[in-house]
Amino acid sequence: MSKITIFFLTLLLACTSSPRNTLSLSPATTDLQGAPGALIIDPSTQASLSATTRDLIARLDVEKPNPDAHFFRLELLILGADRQPLATLPALNVSPNDLDKLNSKRSGKFTLRFRADVPTKESTTIGENRAARRSRDKTSNWPAFLADARYFLLRAEIAQTGKSTTTVPEPEQAPSTVSAPKTIPEIVAKAEPAVFFVYCFDAAGNGLKQGSGFFIDPSGIGVSNHHVFDGGVQWAIQTTDKRQYRVSEVLKSSREYDYVVFRVEASAPFPFLNIATEKALKGEEILVIGNPRGLESTVTQGIVSALRDPMIQIDAAVSPGNSGGPVLNRRGEVLGIATQKVPDCENCNFAFDIRVLDIDK
Repeated sequence: MSKITIFFLTLLLACTSSPRNTLSLSPATTDLQGAPGALIIDPSTQASLSATTRDLIARLDVEKPNPDAHFFRLELLILGADRQPLATLPALNVSPNDLDKLNSKRSGKFTLRFRADVPTKESTTIGENRAARRSRDKTSNWPAFLADARYFLLRAEIAQTGKSTTTVPEPEQAPSTVSAPKTIPEIVAKAEPAVFFVYCFDAAGNGLKQGSGFFIDPSGIGVSNHHVFDGGVQWAIQTTDKRQYRVSEVLKSSREYDYVVFRVEASAPFPFLNIATEKALKGEEILVIGNPRGLESTVTQGIVSALRDPMIQIDAAVSPGNSGGPVLNRRGEVLGIATQKVPDCENCNFAFDIRVLDIDK
C-alpha cells in the first residue's frame, strides 16, 4: 500500500469518526443503591467513561452473586468531587442486551455498557438549517460537561432482593417504579393523613408527654421515637381527622436507635407512607412533618446537611413534639425518623435513618 493511499485512509478516518475522550471514574460506594447485595462492585474497579459529540458511554465490570435477582432498571450516575450527582448530566442506562444477560438465570462476572445522550442546548436558533445544526453540535466540548466528574454510583431496581431479616410485617410498597419528584403541596397532601399525634400515659391515665408518628402499613402499623414511648404504660394516637386509637401492641423497639414500631387497635385501613428504597444523599431536599409544640401537622423544608450513619443531619426545623415524625424525600418517601435537635446550634437537627428498622435486635 502506497504512502499516498495510507495518507488518504488516515484522513478519511479522521473526518468520519467522532472525537472521543475517555475518563476513569472511581466508585463512590460499593453498595448498589436501591438493591444492596444484588451486584458486587470491587472497590478498586474503574468505570471507563467515553464521550462523543452525540453520547456518553460507560463500561463497568461487576459480579452478580444471586442468580435469582431480576433487574427492572440499572443506571450509572456520574458524581462530582463532593460525591453528589452532577446536575448537568443525565443518568446512563444499561444497554438492553446487558440487562437481558443480568436477568438470565446465572451469576458471575459481567461487563456492563451504559449510555446516555450528551446534553445539548435546550433550543436551536430559529431558521437554523441541518448543516448549521451539525456544525454547532460538533463544537460540543465534552470536558465542559465532565470537568467535575470524579466518581460513579450504580442505582437499581429489582424484583427480588432476598428475605427480610426483620420480624415486623413488611410495609406495603408502591409499584416497583421509581416515581418522579413531586411538588411540595403534592407530597404534603399525600403524606399528611399518614402522620399523627402520639400520646404517652401512666398507669392512672395521666398524660406524660406527646410526640409524632406515622403509619408504614395500612393495617395500622406505626412508627415513632422510643423516647416518646419511654416511661409510659399506655399510649394512643390521634390522626388528622381527629380520630383516636389505642396502641394495642408494641412490635419492636430500640433505645439505641430511638425507634418504636407498634400496632393500633382498629380494623379500618389507614393511609401510610412508603419507605425510601434509596439512601439519603447529602444535599438533597427533604420535608419534615410533625406536631412541634402541639401545632398539628406542621411542615418544614430543608436539605440533608450530612450523613452520620446511622443518623441523618438535616437543617429543616425540628422542635419538641416533632419527635417521631417522618423525614421525606421529594418523592414523598420516608428517609428517616425525626429525633432531636442540638441546643445552641442553629439548624443542627437529626433523624435516624429509616433503615435502622431492619436491624435484627
